[in-house]
Amino acid sequence: MKRSALDSLPAARRKIVVALKISGELGAEQLAARVHTSAGAARQQLIAMRGEGYLSARAFRDGPGRPRLLYSLTDEGEALFPCSSNEQFTGVLEAARETDPPVLRQLLSAMTQRYADAIRPNFTGKPLEAQFEIGMDILRDQGYLPASRALPDGRWQLTLFHCPFADTARRVPEFCESELECFRAIGCGGDVARVAHLIQGQATCTYLFWPAATAGN
Repeated sequence: MKRSALDSLPAARRKIVVALKISGELGAEQLAARVHTSAGAARQQLIAMRGEGYLSARAFRDGPGRPRLLYSLTDEGEALFPCSSNEQFTGVLEAARETDPPVLRQLLSAMTQRYADAIRPNFTGKPLEAQFEIGMDILRDQGYLPASRALPDGRWQLTLFHCPFADTARRVPEFCESELECFRAIGCGGDVARVAHLIQGQATCTYLFWPAATAGN
């Protein structure tokens, strides 16, 4: 995948942008801890990035003394993250949706199956933890901002803090169902459920995976 605008930022600024994308809003001290630098160095970066239009700030008072500033990404900051939506491709899907919804579902199903078949060998025979590591690499290459973790009950959680196909998904919501079906097709032999959804106004898309040994428990 070609380099995104995010990749072109200096490392310190890139870490700040990713931390804000994940957390939504942070103060200078919190950001300094997240990116492993001093509060003073973080503030210098924040002032510069705010001046360049990537960040906004609001005053927040949680006790006596001066209010502190909480920083978040502007639309320009959000645009640093890669977007894989193609206007022509999205237009074809919209036309199929408007003229023949069953054809749209068939098209998305065929695309999903072809893609799942192509990448499934990367996961075959691998332990579950390795499968998730491989999956994280594939998602990053596609422009997602993913994180995964094992839960105490044996399930795994996948969180997508950025989706490069969000514009397509907002215009053709069925596109998101193909993402879910792809996870099921190449998944852990159990089941997968979406429990948070970006295009429904939530902060992330979050999936829960039930490996075969725990499915239905």
